[in-house]
Amino acid sequence: MRIWLEIVGNSNGVTNSSLLLCFDKRRFLFNCDEGIHRLSKEYKLGFSKLKGIFLTRITQTQISGLGNLLFSLGIQSSKKNTNMHIYGPQHTIPMTTSLCEVTSHRGHKLIIHEQLKSDIILQEKLFRIRSIVLRDRKMENYKDNNKEKENSTINQTQKVCTLDLENSSKNLQAKSIENIQNKDRKSLIYIVQFNQLKGRFNSEKAKQLGLTENRDIKIIYRGENVTLKNGNIIKPTDVIGPKIDVPPFAIIDIPEHSFLNELIECKEFDPFIRTKENKQIAKEFSSMFYWINNEILLDDRFREWIIKFGPKTKHIFLNKQNEFQLPTNISFRSSFFYRNKLNLIDSKLFPINKKHLINFEEEKTINEKKILTKNNNENENENGNENENVKIYKNKNKNKDENKNENKNKNKKQYVSENKGQVEEEEEEEEKEMIDLNNKKDFQLEEKNEQENENKNETQKEQEKKGKKQKTKKTNSGIEKNNERVMEITKTLQQEIKNWHKVNQLDDENENSKKKKIKLPTESYFGKNQMRFYFIPIKQFGFDFTQVIKMEHQYEIQKNGLAALKIFLNDYENVKKNEITNEKKVLTENNKNNENENENVKIYKNKNYKKNENENENENENENKNKKQYESENKDLMEEKKGEEEEEEERCNKVVINKIHENNNNIYLNNEKNKNNFQKNNTKKLEKLFQEIVFLGTGSGVPSTIRNVSGIFIRITKKFNILLDCGEGSYGQLLTFYGDKIKKHLLNLKFIWISHLHADHHLGLMKMLKMRETLYLNQFGSLDDYKSPLVIGPAIIRKFINSINRITNELTIFEIYDHEILNNFKEIINNDQNFAILKKFQQIIQVPMLHANHSYGIVLIRNDMKLVYSGDGMPTKELISAGMNSQILIHESTFNESNQQLALKYNHSTIKEALEVSKNMNAKWLILTHFSPRYQKKDFSQFLKENIGLAFDLISITPKSITRVDKISQTLHQLLNDF
Repeated sequence: MRIWLEIVGNSNGVTNSSLLLCFDKRRFLFNCDEGIHRLSKEYKLGFSKLKGIFLTRITQTQISGLGNLLFSLGIQSSKKNTNMHIYGPQHTIPMTTSLCEVTSHRGHKLIIHEQLKSDIILQEKLFRIRSIVLRDRKMENYKDNNKEKENSTINQTQKVCTLDLENSSKNLQAKSIENIQNKDRKSLIYIVQFNQLKGRFNSEKAKQLGLTENRDIKIIYRGENVTLKNGNIIKPTDVIGPKIDVPPFAIIDIPEHSFLNELIECKEFDPFIRTKENKQIAKEFSSMFYWINNEILLDDRFREWIIKFGPKTKHIFLNKQNEFQLPTNISFRSSFFYRNKLNLIDSKLFPINKKHLINFEEEKTINEKKILTKNNNENENENGNENENVKIYKNKNKNKDENKNENKNKNKKQYVSENKGQVEEEEEEEEKEMIDLNNKKDFQLEEKNEQENENKNETQKEQEKKGKKQKTKKTNSGIEKNNERVMEITKTLQQEIKNWHKVNQLDDENENSKKKKIKLPTESYFGKNQMRFYFIPIKQFGFDFTQVIKMEHQYEIQKNGLAALKIFLNDYENVKKNEITNEKKVLTENNKNNENENENVKIYKNKNYKKNENENENENENENKNKKQYESENKDLMEEKKGEEEEEEERCNKVVINKIHENNNNIYLNNEKNKNNFQKNNTKKLEKLFQEIVFLGTGSGVPSTIRNVSGIFIRITKKFNILLDCGEGSYGQLLTFYGDKIKKHLLNLKFIWISHLHADHHLGLMKMLKMRETLYLNQFGSLDDYKSPLVIGPAIIRKFINSINRITNELTIFEIYDHEILNNFKEIINNDQNFAILKKFQQIIQVPMLHANHSYGIVLIRNDMKLVYSGDGMPTKELISAGMNSQILIHESTFNESNQQLALKYNHSTIKEALEVSKNMNAKWLILTHFSPRYQKKDFSQFLKENIGLAFDLISITPKSITRVDKISQTLHQLLNDF
C-alpha cells in the first residue's frame, strides 16, 4: 500500500498548482484550475480513479478547470454510473449546477457538499479529512455573522445536494442562483489525519512458533488469538509489532491579509503549536502546503505563526508568479518540445520566445570544462609548491648524507690498515652466508608456485561470485546517482529560500534595527511540479523526486531527438540549394546542347556529302577530274569562297542559339517575377484584411498533450484584435506565444465571438475577461474609463457568466450579447455606441450550422475581402454562398473519411467534406482545424494540395507567411513522427 501527495502544475500565468492525494486505487484532488485535465494526460495521473474534489475557495483559480474535467470524466464513466463527491465552501452547489448546465455533464452522479462550519467531512478506514472555515474579516457582514453564530441554535454543518442530469431538480437549483449575492467570502482549510496502521508481521517468529497456515495468519490480522494443534496459543502481539502512527498534513489557502487573523486565532491548530509548557506533548504535522501571495509570506505575523510548529514539519509554499510574464518553468512539456520541432522546420510560421527556445549548446559540458580548468590550475599550483618543498628537503638531506659517508670512509680506511688479517676472515664468512641464503630462496620459490597453482581454482570460483555481485553493484550505482541528484534538488530548493531571504532583506540584520528579523523555518521549500511527499510506506516517508528525475531524463532524450532533427533539416536545406544550382546548370547545359546540335548538323551534312560522293564516284569521275584541274589552276579563289560560306553558317547558328538562350532565360525570369508579383499583390491585399492569425487551440472536445481546445486570435489592425472562440486554457496559450508582449495585445482585444455552447469553445472566457480587467487596473489604477471587450455568443453563456460572477465577484464590467443582435448589423453599428468597435468591418454575417442548438459560422468582410470561420458543424450551402470567393476559409475537420459515421452522428465535418466546401466556395486559402484527439499522430498529407494547410497550436499566419503553409503541411507530419 502506498499513500502520497503530489503537486500538479506550476503556479504561474499558464497554470496554477493543484494537489493530488493518491492511494493505490483512489485519487482525491484539491483545487481545479485551467489545464488540469491536460496535465493529467501529460503526466498520467490516473484521473480515472478520481473519487473526490476538494475546493478551498469559489474563485476563478480554484474552479476554472472543473467544467472540462467533469465533462471528460463523465464521458469515461458513462457506463459505470459512479458517484463523484465535490466538497467546498458556501455556494458550491449553485456553482456546480451552472457548470453542468453548460458542459452537458454525463455519467457521474454528483454529490455536492457545502461546508458551513468546521467539522469532519470525510471519514474512512485509513484516514479522515477535517475542514476549517476561514472568513474574510474585511467584508461588511462579518460582524453580523458573528452575532448569528453566537445566538444560533441550528447545528447544521453542511448542505448536501445530489445532482443527476436526468432529474429535473437541476434546473430548479440553477434558477435559485439568480437571487444569490455573495457578501461573505470564505476559505476552507483541510487537515488530513491518518488512522493508526497495524504493525508489521514478523514471518520468522511465526515460523518458529509454528504459525504457517494462511487461515491462521488471517485470524491473527483480525486481532484474534490462534490455538495450534499442539495446544499453544498465539496472540497477535507475539507476531505483529506495535501500531504505527503517521503524522497528518494540512492544506491552507490564504488569498489576502484579511484572512490572516482568522488563521492565527484558529483553535484547531492549538494541539500542534509548541509553547514552553507543551513542547513534549504537542503533536506535529508532517507537512503543511500553502497557497499564498508573496505579500502574506512577508508578513511578520505569518512567519511567527509558522515557527510555532515543530522543527520536523515541512512547509511547502505554492506561491503565484506574475501572471503577465512568460514563466520559465514549463508545465506542458510535450507541447514545449513539439513547438521547438515546428520552429526548427519554419521559424516564421512557428515563432518561440527566447525563454522557451532550446539552445543545443549543452551548458553542462561548458560548466564541466570550466570546473576542470579551475581544478587543474589549483592542482598545478599545489603540486608546484609541493615539488619545491620536496627539492629543498632532498637537498638538505643529501648534504647531511654526504658528510656522514665521508666520515665513515675515513674510519674504515684506518681500521683496515690497522687489522688486515681479521678483515679477510670476516669477508670469507660473509660469502658463505650469502650462498646459504640463495639456496633457501630457491626452495621457497618452488613452494610458492605450488600454492599459486592450488589457489587458481579457488580464485576462479570467487570471480564467478564477484560477477554476480557486480550486477548488483551496477543497480546500486544507479540508485546512488539518483540519490546524488536528489541531494542536488534539495540543495537548490534550500538555496531558493536563501535567495528569497536576501531579496526581501531578511538575511542580514541591521545593528540599528530594534526588531529581530523573522526568517522562515529551516524546513521551508517552494513547491514544484511533480514533487511528491510519501506518507506510506514508512521507509519512504518524506520528499520523493523520482518523477522530477524522470522528467529530466525525458528532457535529455527529447533534446537529442531535436538535435537529430536539426541536423536532418540542415542537410535537407543543403539538398534544396543543390537542387536550385542543378536547375541553373540544366538551363546552361540545354543552351550548350543546342549549340552542339547545330555542330552535329554540320557534321551530318558533311558525312552525307561524302557518302554521295563515294556512291557516284564511277559516274562523276570525269567531272571530278575537271574539278581537280580547275581547283589546281584556281586554288586561291576556292579557298576564299569556302571561308566565306563557313563564316555565314556560324553567324546564323550563333543568332539562333542566342535567341533560344534568351527565350529560356525570359521564361525562367518571368515565372519568378510573376510569382513575386503575385505574392506581393496578395500580401498587400491580405494586409487590408488582417495582420496575423494565431491558433490558440486546434483540438476538439477534450485537450490533448499537443493540441489545446478551440481558440483563434486575430490581429485585424495594430490596435484592434478579435478572438473567435475561447476554450479552456486560451489565456495560457496567448501568454506562451506573446510572452511579455501580452499586455499590449490583451488590451487591444475588443471583440470576442463564441460559435456555440459546447464547453471546448467557451470555458476560457471567464479567465480571459478577468485577466484583461486586472491588467487594466494594474496599469491605470482604476476602472473608471475601462471598456470591456464586446462578447457575442449563445444566450446561455451570458446567463452562465452572470451566475458565476454573482458568486465570485471577480468581474466588475462586462458586456455579453446574444447572436441574434448581429442580424441588424448596420443599424446597431450606427445607433449603439457599444457596437461602434465593429465599424472596422463592412459586414458581419452569421450562418446557422448543422451541429448543436444555436451553432453558427461567421463571415467577416473588410475592404471587399472575406475571412470565413465555420465553427463546428456539417457542410451547409448557406456557408458556401455567404463566403463565396473568400480569401481565407478556416474550416473544422474533426474526423477522417474512415469515421464518416461518427461525423454524421455528432454533426461534424470530415477532411474531404471541408475540401469540397472550399472548392465550391472558391476560397483562395483553406486552413483545416479542430482535429479529434484520435488523429494526434496521423498523417493527412494525402489530402493536401496547393493553398491548403493544417493548423497547429500557436502557428502564426501572416499575409507574408501564408504562402508557406501548404508547402510545409505536406511533409510536416512525417518529419515530426520520425523525430
